[in-house]
Amino acid sequence: MSIIFYLHKINFFIVIFFLLFPSHLFPIVLLVDPGHSPKSPGATSCAGAPEYLYNDNLASFIANNIKDKDIRIELSRKPGEERELRERAALSKDFDLFLSIHHDSVQPRFIQKINNAPVSRKASGYSLFISGKNPRYYDSLAFAKDLAVELRRRGLAPSSHHSEAISGENKVPVDETLGIYLYDDLVVLKNAAVPAVLLEAAVIVHPEDEALAISEPFKQIMADAVKSAVAKHRVRFKAQ
Repeated sequence: MSIIFYLHKINFFIVIFFLLFPSHLFPIVLLVDPGHSPKSPGATSCAGAPEYLYNDNLASFIANNIKDKDIRIELSRKPGEERELRERAALSKDFDLFLSIHHDSVQPRFIQKINNAPVSRKASGYSLFISGKNPRYYDSLAFAKDLAVELRRRGLAPSSHHSEAISGENKVPVDETLGIYLYDDLVVLKNAAVPAVLLEAAVIVHPEDEALAISEPFKQIMADAVKSAVAKHRVRFKAQ
């Protein structure tokens, strides 16, 4: 018998397999990474709180509020837990997608201290980062675009400050209208084995952005956007 005959048989059994077994038995598995930790707290907000607390809260909210039989979510670390960046990235090999949750700041020159906390209205909004060194770069870009479109559709605007030609910024915009930037050497992105995106959800030195970041409606918008973006990835993956 020819190899074509066997290929047709294989395709037939694949079709039968997916007809017999519901899609929820094979969900997309998302690893949500709450950025930073108590020992590496990240930026300080205008409320005087460390960034990792915002990351922990939003990551947990996303994990607990996406209710979809076709999507399973796990966290790379528990709230308050320490875990090395390379270890977080290494966990991704058992997942389909990697999303690192962060909250943003601006360069020190744009910050003033008010009540001993950093405050700036230089920038507001979300940003998304991908790494050209990730082995699944184009899939990472597609996931970032899907997420950005969902965020924009829900009324959120991207920040453009990361592309400014100043020290500490100067990131290459992949799609500035969607708020997507290239950051090749981010450890968790370049070392992840799967499509990986880092989300800066809001600029927490900006008073209005910080107030938004801690609000329930904002967290729900984020969870809904992530859910829709992951669902789009699932459809695209099945079509390949």
